[in-house]
This record gives sequence, structure tokens and C-alpha cells, in this order.
Amino acid sequence: SRVKGTNEQVIALHGLNLSAAEILRDENMWIRSVQESSFAEELKYLRSKSKASPRRMFET
Repeated sequence: SRVKGTNEQVIALHGLNLSAAEILRDENMWIRSVQESSFAEELKYLRSKSKASPRRMFET
């Protein structure tokens, strides 16, 4: 694998050339996917609270 500097980074991995922007996009996609599958209830709660008036997430 090879990596170039600057904003136009290119990584060659198993014959694929990926730009820094493509890698960041894909990383964000993976993170969102894991978050949505691991924290579905928490995300549902947070999304419902964003539509309502701002309040604490955990009230005692």
C-alpha cells in the first residue's frame, strides 16, 4: 500500500486507489451504520427530543 501527502491523498490497497475524501466518506458511513445498529433506541430518543422542546436527556 502507498500513501501520498496533501489533501489529495491516494491510498493503494489491494489494487484500489482511494482519495482521502472517499476514505472519510466511507469511514463516516461505517460509523453511522454501527451507531444505528448498536444504539437504535438511544438514537430514536435523541431524534424525538430534537423535535420537542430542549430538555435534559436524563432527568432524575
